[in-house]
Amino acid sequence: MQEQTGSQNKLTTGENITNAIIEINNANNFKFLRLPMVIRKHDLFNIEQFERQQAEKQEQYRRQQRSGNENKDESYASDTSTPVRSVEKPRRKDERVTVESFLDTDSIVNDLKAGGFTNRQSEIVMNLVKESTKTKMYWVHTEMAPKVDIENNNYLFKAARNELEVEVTNSREIALMDLQNSSILLKRLINGLFDEMSTKIQLNDDTIKIELSQFKHENNLRQRNLEMKNTDLNNRIISELMSGLRSNIEQFRWELTRAGIFAIMFIAVLLLSAWRSITNKNKAQKKENEVKSTTVGRQNMSELYTKQIAPVQERTDEYIKDPTIESVTNYTITREDGGR
Repeated sequence: MQEQTGSQNKLTTGENITNAIIEINNANNFKFLRLPMVIRKHDLFNIEQFERQQAEKQEQYRRQQRSGNENKDESYASDTSTPVRSVEKPRRKDERVTVESFLDTDSIVNDLKAGGFTNRQSEIVMNLVKESTKTKMYWVHTEMAPKVDIENNNYLFKAARNELEVEVTNSREIALMDLQNSSILLKRLINGLFDEMSTKIQLNDDTIKIELSQFKHENNLRQRNLEMKNTDLNNRIISELMSGLRSNIEQFRWELTRAGIFAIMFIAVLLLSAWRSITNKNKAQKKENEVKSTTVGRQNMSELYTKQIAPVQERTDEYIKDPTIESVTNYTITREDGGR
């Protein structure tokens, strides 16, 4: 945790230092103030105000050039004794001195007169040279900076850089100390939280183990009770089923025996009735056969009597009175009837 906070602090301080270096190296942030009338030397620098002023100066310079060209054309066309007037523009206090130091107007006018120019022509030429010199000096004052200002700004820049370095080092050391203190506090807090968490985890583990053991014990007791109830119910169900099955079997057996007895009795009745009918049929058939046999025997006897016995009867009539002969004849007649 301390390493993370230290790395984050280093990143933030590094970003601040890089931003400060970028701002220092940016030339736009340290443009020198070239117009002390508008902005004083030692005022705080404002880049937006400076850019706005520079744009206004450029626009004003263009207008001055246009107006100067128009005035030149008018002076050459009219050739009057009035001097050419230029548009007023903001000047520095030492601008006239610097222009006069570069130009000696009296000597130049005298030289022009000696060269053949008239007084008016020499003054016009002098005014043109003076205006061109003023524009050049204005450009020099706007685009170039004095050496004193550069040295002052360089000194101020070095002083600001040293102050910035001191502030950055101090802030970095303070931030590092704060980070170290915060890391120590975080370590203490983390250690306390870790100890508290470990104790809570241990307590939770113990409570969970106790609850699990209690739950297992209760579950075993419930399972045993359920098993006992299940066995009791099974025994009851089996006993009820067996008793019902036995009663049903006994009832079915009794019904079967009763049905068997009735069937046997019915079969016996049928057998008796069949035997009786058969015996009656046999008796009737025997009677019919006997009747048929008696009728046939009588017919045969009558035929035999007519064919054979009649002459014999005539012969035996003589012996009728003899009992021995009559018994023999009866015997023969019965024997013939039985064989037939």
